[in-house]
Amino acid sequence: MNKQPGRAIFSAFAAYLIAMGAISISSALSAISADFPQYSDLTIQMLSTLPPLFIMIGNLVAPAIANKLSKKRTILLGCLLFAVGMLPMWIQGFAFLMSTRVIIGFGIGIMMPLSTSLIFTHATSPEQAQKGVGLQQCGGGVGMLFMSLVGAALVTVSWHRIFLVHVIGLVAFLLVLIFCPQDHPETEAQEKSETGFSKGTVYVCVIMFIYLIFFNPHASILPFKLAQDGFGDKVAGVTGIALSLMVVGVTVGGLLMAAVVKVLKNYTLPVGLIMAVVGMLLCGLKNGGSGIIIAGSLIVGLGMGLAVGSLMGMAGATAKGPQYVAFATSMAGIAMTLGQFVCLYITVPITKAVFGSGWTYDNVYVVCGIALAILVVVTFINSLKEKHPEVELKQN
Repeated sequence: MNKQPGRAIFSAFAAYLIAMGAISISSALSAISADFPQYSDLTIQMLSTLPPLFIMIGNLVAPAIANKLSKKRTILLGCLLFAVGMLPMWIQGFAFLMSTRVIIGFGIGIMMPLSTSLIFTHATSPEQAQKGVGLQQCGGGVGMLFMSLVGAALVTVSWHRIFLVHVIGLVAFLLVLIFCPQDHPETEAQEKSETGFSKGTVYVCVIMFIYLIFFNPHASILPFKLAQDGFGDKVAGVTGIALSLMVVGVTVGGLLMAAVVKVLKNYTLPVGLIMAVVGMLLCGLKNGGSGIIIAGSLIVGLGMGLAVGSLMGMAGATAKGPQYVAFATSMAGIAMTLGQFVCLYITVPITKAVFGSGWTYDNVYVVCGIALAILVVVTFINSLKEKHPEVELKQN
């Protein structure tokens, strides 16, 4: 195989521009809720939490689709499906809106594991693979930053306009079309896929699942927390800025990933989780003010860039063999999206059980912060026992 690491890593970066697009609707949730009073807050929040379920389904079927179409064509299909998210700008109705969220989730899902596989297939050294994973996460941050900033501006005109941000799916499509190395489905079909888990893969999947359960509520409940705190017509603007700064943090974390791992090694994950704890508790301060909430979002994002980048790198490094990296990273992606989907169904009931009928969205942040603090302890203890894994690369 003719390895083209530069083109493969840039293609993974470009494809990941849409990776965090499921939460781009967050700044419009309160306005959508006002237009559809017959639906509960939890139903409205499903507009951002339903796509992860179909991201998970996309993760599962992506290899089979790639065996028919090729990796490149499957990634391109995912980008086009994400662009379908523009349609609610012109076609009205809650049912149609919800159906497009399913489509974009599936599009993101078939893209994610294949773009990660590109990195490990074409990288020529462990350091290059780690850098590639960091830059891939950075791509997700850049895309989300664009969608957050533009979306926050568009929603002030009309919440229907926010769906125009899905045009970034067409940008990703063109970049992948031009730069992604070509592969052939008949070659991919001959490659064997591992169906078993290594101990390291299981650990990564469990930690990823728990982390996303207690991280993901931030984007969904933030506008409701702000409304509860009396921000009034400033809710959309503050939400947009806060989530944009969170994405800046994710982007910076991705860019610094390779350098941070060299210093912290297997302690990168606990440090990223500590940042999530601090950020969540700041955001959960009652009437803390927009400045504190925005700062908390930035810290949460920086922690996510380090934590998710570290976990995805660990997934590739602890696979049963170099030829099974795609399977391991796919399973980590499924754990991540499953955590995103069930997050509110776990965190909100826990909050109600702990704080009773007088619970608030501030309390949800406190519950998430405490749970993430427990996860810090677990991962730190594991880091004391484990050596920092080296990524083995597939030799073709």
